[in-house]
Amino acid sequence: MVKVHNWLDSPIPPENPSANDMRFGVGCMNELILELTGKMADLLHNVGQYTSYDATAILEKFDKATFGKQMGILKANYNGLAIKYSKMERVRDERNYFIHQYTWAEYKESDPKRLFDLINLIQTMIGQLDNANQSVSKALRKRQNKKGDNLRKSLVKAVHNCKIWDDEYAKLSDIGIYLRNNGCDYGESLQKIIESYGWKVYYDTDGPNVKYVKIAEVN
Repeated sequence: MVKVHNWLDSPIPPENPSANDMRFGVGCMNELILELTGKMADLLHNVGQYTSYDATAILEKFDKATFGKQMGILKANYNGLAIKYSKMERVRDERNYFIHQYTWAEYKESDPKRLFDLINLIQTMIGQLDNANQSVSKALRKRQNKKGDNLRKSLVKAVHNCKIWDDEYAKLSDIGIYLRNNGCDYGESLQKIIESYGWKVYYDTDGPNVKYVKIAEVN
């Protein structure tokens, strides 16, 4: 087995690299670029969830783009402080050198250090993207929790303001009408939402089409 320089764990670049050392280093760089672009796609998806833009269309465009254009797509949709785009631009330029210009036949003494620095810079950018993804995901969870709390309050209010059946029940259909009339778009199965809060849904004894909640249980 051919022994090559460990570009990912070594604290220094190789002093007198072989052709295999450099090939392995370029391969490591390419693998890290793939990880980097995966993190970029994750961030576009997460930002789409937070801002409600059409992430699907943007990600389709992103998947077909070159790395430089992918960077532009990310920059157009995420302006958070976690990402240093000047460093991202350096990754692009240095990556282009090793993809389009570098050959062992025209090896330069500066190439090992240049490749070593690029590999470390890509790892730094992967860390920045991880931080950005965590920040956006945290903000999204916080907003969803707030939305969930507001929806719960709206449901409680709806249940206690609907027509009372059999002295203790409110129909799901009445609850839905009340919510819509008061500008609350719950957006999915009302039964699933009610059950997600731990409230029981009761069925009419004459058939499953009419559903109720017990008013006293909704608080």
